[in-house]
Amino acid sequence: MPNMFNRQTLTHIDIGADDPSQISLADSRVYILRYTPTNYATGTGTFAVDPSITTAAQANAMTEADLANVVAVAVTFQGSSDPATVGPTLTKGNYVHVKLTARVRDTLRATNQPFVPSAAEGNNAYVNRATAQIYAPITDSDAADKPTKFIKTNVNYRTGSLLTSIGETIAPNNLVEVNPQVPQTVTMNANSTNGASVDSTLSPTKVTLTSWPDGQGKSGSSTKTGHFWKNFNFTGLTQLTFPAGATKVKIGVYGPFGPGGAMGWKDGAEQAQLPGGSVAYDLPVTSAQYNDIQGLRFVFTNPDALGNPKLFTDSSNVSWNSQIQYRVVQRTTERGNDTQNVTYPGSEPNAVSSEAESILHDGINPDQSTSADTSTPMIWGSGIAGLGVSEVANNGTPSVEVGQMVPWDVYFSNIGTGYLDIDKVSADLPAELRYTGQEAPAIRPIRLSLRLVLSAACPIPDSLIPRRRSIPATPASLCSAGRRARAACCRAKW
Repeated sequence: MPNMFNRQTLTHIDIGADDPSQISLADSRVYILRYTPTNYATGTGTFAVDPSITTAAQANAMTEADLANVVAVAVTFQGSSDPATVGPTLTKGNYVHVKLTARVRDTLRATNQPFVPSAAEGNNAYVNRATAQIYAPITDSDAADKPTKFIKTNVNYRTGSLLTSIGETIAPNNLVEVNPQVPQTVTMNANSTNGASVDSTLSPTKVTLTSWPDGQGKSGSSTKTGHFWKNFNFTGLTQLTFPAGATKVKIGVYGPFGPGGAMGWKDGAEQAQLPGGSVAYDLPVTSAQYNDIQGLRFVFTNPDALGNPKLFTDSSNVSWNSQIQYRVVQRTTERGNDTQNVTYPGSEPNAVSSEAESILHDGINPDQSTSADTSTPMIWGSGIAGLGVSEVANNGTPSVEVGQMVPWDVYFSNIGTGYLDIDKVSADLPAELRYTGQEAPAIRPIRLSLRLVLSAACPIPDSLIPRRRSIPATPASLCSAGRRARAACCRAKW
């Protein structure tokens, strides 16, 4: 069956003219050829003209179901009056048209076998032929005087594969207890490859990127989000890059947004791509509810004027990539338990996925779909403590007279990234010096908020030593006893 409709199914007929006043759809004659298979094994069947469809108006009104077995269409255009009486009505420059809309079949019409494009079938298998003929009954009484034009066009088919992969980063990651409110940026990067060098050869009609709620992940995958959202709050989008060819995005969020506060997904309306890389897209909840968001979903599409699925591109270059970034900050208490502080140290994975679909056959079910997922752990810890100690004698003056008071300064600091717990700092005096046990004028003998031991021979009375358990890494002020101050450097004098 060397006919394009062996591989395609007609879905719509549009018969008309640039100047419709010069033709009559009700009087223009139409011939609809139907095919009925009789033997799939031999690829044979019968052809018959449908006697019930005789006008262009009737043809234009045919539904997809009406056209299921139509394999050829012919039209004779005329005006509302009999051209044998009034002559032709089409003027120069008024183009008439027969537009046929079709989609590729899953099976060959003649044999009912799966259709897989193959070069072995030859070019003739993919040719569509059309004929145009002009006839004026008054002036062209001889059939041989009918100008006729034949044209054929190759219809190229190719197989395609739909691929996707996704990666995720969290930066700067590795929070430390002394500064837990550092914003964290979660980045999802998805593209049209298999994660290596193989790219898709089929354009998608929909791409979905998801950052999954706790305990959830891509269907059929063991990669799930841990207690990520139990410990972190969403603060906002920072980047949203559309896949090439996509024109709309629908953003969904997961949280207590269902009836009666039930957990579930809440989707927003489709939004057109914003210019200049803007991220001012509306989420389906207000900013006051951002802390309740516990999952995000982004659905990219390229619908036609009627909202039907449409390929991102018709070209042979179907590559695309998409990047989404959002920020989170660590909660003070665990979600769902306001009496339990976030526990240090900790690590929880955040699962993300990418799904690409090509929906063309029936507008609902995907002809092809593929998906990929991954996860990245968010890490928070106590940090690393580091003690720095230095000392200066006599304000740096190298000489001193016998009997003169010698100030001896000891400095210590936390040079690490975590809290520093100190039991004691000790220093031994040279034999040439002895501790007087008395305060110098306007100077306390000890200005150190932790236990300082000089030497066994010259102990400092405990009554003069305030006690201090720990200091954090962030410099701010001098140490103070009895609390975990944000100090990094203290000094003692004696």
